[in-house]
Amino acid sequence: MTQINPSLSSYIVELKTAIFNSYLYNFTDMAYNIDSQLLTMQTEINNYGLGHIPDFDVTSAEGISELYFFNSVANKTLFQVTCPSSTFSTFYSDVWVPGLSSTYQSYVSCGGLTEVDASTCSSGMVDPPCPTSECLDTFSILSYYYRASTTGSIVADANNRYGTCPSFTNYFTNFLNNYVIPVNSNIGNTAEDNADNSRLAGRFVSMAQTPINNLKTYMSSNVQSLFQNVYGNTTITQNLASIFDPVQGLITGLDCRLLE
Repeated sequence: MTQINPSLSSYIVELKTAIFNSYLYNFTDMAYNIDSQLLTMQTEINNYGLGHIPDFDVTSAEGISELYFFNSVANKTLFQVTCPSSTFSTFYSDVWVPGLSSTYQSYVSCGGLTEVDASTCSSGMVDPPCPTSECLDTFSILSYYYRASTTGSIVADANNRYGTCPSFTNYFTNFLNNYVIPVNSNIGNTAEDNADNSRLAGRFVSMAQTPINNLKTYMSSNVQSLFQNVYGNTTITQNLASIFDPVQGLITGLDCRLLE
């Protein structure tokens, strides 16, 4: 008569080892790593979607030319002939930079003035609440007009703030049409566009961040406890080896002659 499979004990040991290796996974660290990667992706999307970093290669010849142009806007050398300081004193008290992040500030400086963006200038360039003699975030403030659907009032607001300076409002118009609108429309940011799948930020939240967060929660609340329970049960099951082991177990082999 055939004995009970003598390798049963080794099968149980191998199974227990496999489950134990999975049980050893540190789900807390895994969740932390997932969060870190998601945050990195979100930060990069927002850096571009909020105009925090240049969208061009600053080391290229064209990029250097772009930075020279933005600095000529900030220090007003671009407007000295068409809009002289003797006539546009308030205009010369402000500094307009493309962005206020530390990255942009290393290329186009605020010159020590207080930094102001759309969170302060909540009605555009209207003063108040948008104070003069400050460093203003061009991308942020023009984004306010775009998102508030009031781009038609940009020129009028600039003229009311400074007086009529067509060369400056032309710069504003070009910056709005060629940079602010395309970036806001196509990239957006995760704070304002998390539910808008037509923008990259919204697609990231709905198609990547949300399902990954759901998976992370399931891992921590279900999978980890499942491995703990299975490992504990397998440890109990392993004791069956002491019964079925054909040499050392309680049943050391069945002699068919006893049944004759």
